[in-house]
Order: sequence, then structure tokens, then C-alpha cells
Amino acid sequence: MKNLLSIPVIQFALIGFLLFGIQQLTKELILPDTIEVDETFMQHVRSEIAKMGIENPSEELVETVVNTKIEEELLFRFAEENNLLENNELIKQAGSETAEAFIKSNANLNDPGDAELEKFMGQSENQYFIKRKTSFRQYFFGEDMMYAQKSLFDSKSIAIENSEKTALPERFEMATQWTVGREFGKTFADSLKKQEKDWRGIIESKHGIHVVVVDALYPSRKAKLDEVREKVLEDYRSKQLIAYRDSIIQSLKSEVEVVKTYQP
Repeated sequence: MKNLLSIPVIQFALIGFLLFGIQQLTKELILPDTIEVDETFMQHVRSEIAKMGIENPSEELVETVVNTKIEEELLFRFAEENNLLENNELIKQAGSETAEAFIKSNANLNDPGDAELEKFMGQSENQYFIKRKTSFRQYFFGEDMMYAQKSLFDSKSIAIENSEKTALPERFEMATQWTVGREFGKTFADSLKKQEKDWRGIIESKHGIHVVVVDALYPSRKAKLDEVREKVLEDYRSKQLIAYRDSIIQSLKSEVEVVKTYQP
């Protein structure tokens, strides 16, 4: 055998066979079929570029992203051919997320109509309320508490005189607790929330001292469908998605047997 391997012709033939085998193996592993850069492929490319915040990409950038996607496809095929995807937790997780997104995309999310949404509102765990709102006027007196008290006491009309001009509006119509807190601070908002219609008094805010007159109150109440329809429809569709997804999972579970062989 050693004598045969020492013959140059035999050596040349063996090298040829090895090179041919490696070449064939590379072809089979990396290029099993054609990669078509079609419209679907380019949609993915444009999506990647859009994620970068680029509206009008150059031809060079598009070509770079195209080549990157081709390389990703080649590496994925190489991993498939070499069984590198088996028992890979990241691949399984990505696959299950893709499957779940696909399942949910097939759920019926049509608008069921007012009657069904009214029924859903009555049975839903979510409570749909219109938040309390207050209409009031505020007159700013800086840090001068005594002047604010005097102006409030002396005022015989609806308006409070001698207040300072500020960037804040004098009148607030149907303001929510959140709006009041944003403009004046939490302490002011909490104090105003305790007052009744026609109340007149002094409240301190993050800006300073205000004389406040409450013109109207709109207490919190259960909402009507037409007031919160968009939110109700969103919640309804979310519940439909979950129910549809669970029904598919249950169907898949019925087709397999789970055998537990580990010892707890």
C-alpha cells in the first residue's frame, strides 16, 4: 500500500478525488437552490432600511442591505444542511413567536357591531368610566396670601379683581384630574377635587397662590358605548385574539402525547 501511495500518478488521482469531493460538498451545503431577489425579498430590504429611519436610501445602501440579506439566507441554509438548528433554544423561541403571530393574523377581528360590544362591556372585567371633570377659574396672586384673601373677601362679582397675569389660562373647562395636576401640581389637583360647585377659595400650587372659583362639576360615571367605543373594540379584539390562539394550541395539544420521563 505504501508503495502504491508513493507513485506520483496515484498521488495525483487521490488529490483530484479529494478536491472534487470538497467541491461537491460545498455546493450541496451552501447552494442547494436559487436565491431569488423578488418583490417579497425587496419588501424585507425596504423594511430594514425604514427601521434605520432612512426615507430615500442611496443605491449603494440598498445594494449593501440586499447583499446582507443574501448572506443571512446562505448562512441559514448552511445551518439547515448541517443540522445546526436542531435543539437550538433561540431558534425554537423565534419559531414559536412567528407561529403565534401567524395564528393571530388569521383570527376574525371584524367589528361585531354595537349589540355585541354592549354585551361585551357588561361582561368585561374592565370597567369603562368617564372620569370626573371640573370647570373652574383661577386668579393668580404670586406669593401674597394676604392680598389673595383680601381680593376674595372684597369680591362681590363673579370675577376676582387685581390678580396677576400669567401664561396659564384663567378659565379651565371640563378639566380632568390629570390635566389639573399637570398644570398646577398634585397638591392643587387633590385640593380642587374635594370642592363642590360654586365653591370659592384659595389653593396653593407649584406656581404660587390662586383664588379659585368652581363653576361646574361633572362627576365620574359609567361610560356609554359611543363615548368609549374605540377602547371597547380594542379590548374585544384582544380577547378574541387570545381565545383564538388558545383554541389552536388546544387543538395542537390533542394531536400529540406528552410523555414525561424525568424524575422530580
